[in-house]
Amino acid sequence: RTAQICDLIIERQLDIHWYCEVRVDLMTRALTEKMAKAGMFYAGFGIESGNQRIAQDIVKKKATLDQAYQFIEWAHEFGVIPNPFFIFSHPTETWQEAQETMAVIEKVKDRCDISVALTHIYPGTELEKRAYKEGKLPPDFTWTNERDTRVVVLPAAQGHAPLYVDKLSWWQISDLMFRFAGAKKNFSLLRKVPTVLRNIYSVGDVKRYAILFLVFLKHKLKKMLKR
Repeated sequence: RTAQICDLIIERQLDIHWYCEVRVDLMTRALTEKMAKAGMFYAGFGIESGNQRIAQDIVKKKATLDQAYQFIEWAHEFGVIPNPFFIFSHPTETWQEAQETMAVIEKVKDRCDISVALTHIYPGTELEKRAYKEGKLPPDFTWTNERDTRVVVLPAAQGHAPLYVDKLSWWQISDLMFRFAGAKKNFSLLRKVPTVLRNIYSVGDVKRYAILFLVFLKHKLKKMLKR
């Protein structure tokens, strides 16, 4: 069906440019070329984790890293910007497994527009059930309360949905996020400050943002010493 839609766009010479999300396990070189000719200039796709156990057993990914790498090649061949998505703090994810994801980010960062997020808990999902069972969501938690200080949120960067924090410490999570930020162009922490100040509701919030700030200073100092 995608190919048919692209054929119609090309046939009618519609001058449109569009973005879409794709499954790299379903993409071919021919389909990528056709979508690019029909106006696709940017394509998002999930890699999620660079670790095979996390990707297959936890995320249940059907696509492989090799398929993602192949799609990146096709995207560049036909002038499309590839936008891979990565997530940290999966259930049971260890520090070493997170490093494997970071290694993939480092490998593709100069050829892609990368997106990174932390694992969020959403209503009606299997992760929500798991979070209740593990006590990461209180029994009386309600989705209508955006300021429940018993759950971990990061509004300045990740919105109000509760974060799933498991094996990785908050220091490790902060370190991963700032390492990613260092790989991004035009990232500015100062732009986040007003949002941070508006969303501090508990001592836990203060501690988490303090750790974020300390990790930020560590990365800044490390960068300065390399010069």
